[in-house]
Amino acid sequence: MSLKNILYSAALLIALCSLALIASDSPLWSEEKPLSKPPGKNMQVLEFETMVQLQTYMKEITDSLGVTCKYCHEIRDFSRDSEDLHKNKAREMIVMTKEYNLRLAEFYKKFITDEEQLKQKLENKITCFTCHRGKEHPPATKADVEK
Repeated sequence: MSLKNILYSAALLIALCSLALIASDSPLWSEEKPLSKPPGKNMQVLEFETMVQLQTYMKEITDSLGVTCKYCHEIRDFSRDSEDLHKNKAREMIVMTKEYNLRLAEFYKKFITDEEQLKQKLENKITCFTCHRGKEHPPATKADVEK
């Protein structure tokens, strides 16, 4: 068997295994599997009903910071908490973002009396991307954004 065929076979095997994992009923890829109650120790500041909601939110965070899951999680043990995994800072930032959105909503409610305009304003939330713009650390200047 040639090296090309071996590499092709290996790539095909990896793809099939990945599809099997995605299609399986594993908790990481379930349709709408409810989260356990009470949630694990990692769920200190987030509240979701299903794994899909949690995964969607986590994907938004990784995209917003330009990082992977490994930035905050030990992939072999998601429950592991340690300072080197950025979890405490992430929790602080999540709480901060929630607080900013609550304050912003109160601000809008004071000045916007039209229900439809208020609804539109409240749909625009502050997110990780608002500051991070796909970077691990928020850019301080326009030049930093363009890097």
